[in-house]
Amino acid sequence: MIAGCRALTAALALAACSLAPTGPGPTDGPLRMEAGIGQPSLAVGDTTDLVFRLLNTSAHSVTLNFRSSCRVLPYIRVADSDQVVYPTGGTWGCFEALTQLTIPANDAHVVRVLLRGGAPQQAIHTGIPVAVGRYVATAEVISGEYQLRSGPVVFSVR
Repeated sequence: MIAGCRALTAALALAACSLAPTGPGPTDGPLRMEAGIGQPSLAVGDTTDLVFRLLNTSAHSVTLNFRSSCRVLPYIRVADSDQVVYPTGGTWGCFEALTQLTIPANDAHVVRVLLRGGAPQQAIHTGIPVAVGRYVATAEVISGEYQLRSGPVVFSVR
């Protein structure tokens, strides 16, 4: 009977230590996703930066592990219908690959999206064209350790 109790105790100890998630959950930990925009109201032809910052608030570097080439994924949706207008087609095309992103202590990984109010131009790239309307932008990070989403940034093109 004592041997049976020891075996049960050992099995319970191993189960408690095995493959249980040890990383922070979606809202815990040292990372924060911030979003902002240079101009919340654009005229046709105007440009502005939509900026997403993946901020490490800790005193140590944080490394994120991804299963694809995508890391910070910005999205722009029509405010009234929730239709995704960026990326074109509504989803990101990412290469399947193991990648890492290390953010130093008290630093940020920044992603900028240049927006241009109005119709697409055929010449050089001068920003993601956004038609007249009201929009909501967010970004998300889904790594092996964290699932984060920025707060919404509301902007319009007039």
